[in-house]
Amino acid sequence: MEADRLTSHEGKRTLAIAALLAGATCIGTSALWVKMSEAGPVSTAFWRVFLALPFLWLWAWWAGRGAATNTANPRGLLIAAGIFFAGDLAVWHWSIVLTSVANSTLLANVAPIFVTLAAWLIFKHKP
Repeated sequence: MEADRLTSHEGKRTLAIAALLAGATCIGTSALWVKMSEAGPVSTAFWRVFLALPFLWLWAWWAGRGAATNTANPRGLLIAAGIFFAGDLAVWHWSIVLTSVANSTLLANVAPIFVTLAAWLIFKHKP
């Protein structure tokens, strides 16, 4: 019984590490694919998100089965988050075209550091 549980745990751990490596590879090479794209940078960003929607809807449906529904409706916050995310993708994709892939990816990935510093300095939230 204990051996089965350990094998199951090790299998899940191996799957999680494989998913982590696959995700890191996809994220790491995404800027190269944007640079090579024949479509414009904003349309490339649109299609990257649009083609992922069916998988995200399926995942949301699967995760929400049997879950209690929330009566709060944060529609305004969701719209604002979507607008800011779309703006972030558009600006990042334009920066990939206008500068080197390494430079734009580095600057896009240090954004959480600056957001954390701003939240700490402006709003007095401890990191």
